[in-house]
Amino acid sequence: MDTTGHRRRELFSIVSIFVGAFVGIALFPTALTGPLGQAVRRLLLTWLGSGAVLIPMTLLAVAVVGFGRMRDTSMVRVATLGAGLVLLVPYMIAVVTGFREIDWAAADQGAWPLAKRLVGLAPAFLAVTMTEVVGSVGAALVGLAGLSALTFATVGWHPFSRLRSARSRASDTLEQEPP
Repeated sequence: MDTTGHRRRELFSIVSIFVGAFVGIALFPTALTGPLGQAVRRLLLTWLGSGAVLIPMTLLAVAVVGFGRMRDTSMVRVATLGAGLVLLVPYMIAVVTGFREIDWAAADQGAWPLAKRLVGLAPAFLAVTMTEVVGSVGAALVGLAGLSALTFATVGWHPFSRLRSARSRASDTLEQEPP
């Protein structure tokens, strides 16, 4: 066993736990994490909206994988899934709630309507741009395609797997089982 790689993975897992805990606590509207935590909270909620909540969960999931609790899963795949969901979840909220414009100048996040706070600026920009290019239905389809690609690339599953024939699903199951 590669002890250097193992030690590096465990060190990264430990750091992930602490950073995830710090970011998770910082997302609460308290001063427990000091000025740095308040700045992190403001930055993440402004730019990522509800996707910011997925960051500490992703970091904790990466740590669990890094400690070897999920042997068939890689840390990179978990991190990729989390990062993709950080953008896709608020993007889909923006598409569904009908975002049509972004007010970049409104810096006071507390005065924003709930939908805007849930979305954040980065996913709103993506949703508004996609809606302008392909319309609202097209933007929703782009989001679903992104979700399908993300889940297929990271966990080997996609929402349309049930559309495959029973024979195809059975052969996939046989290929996955060890001899």
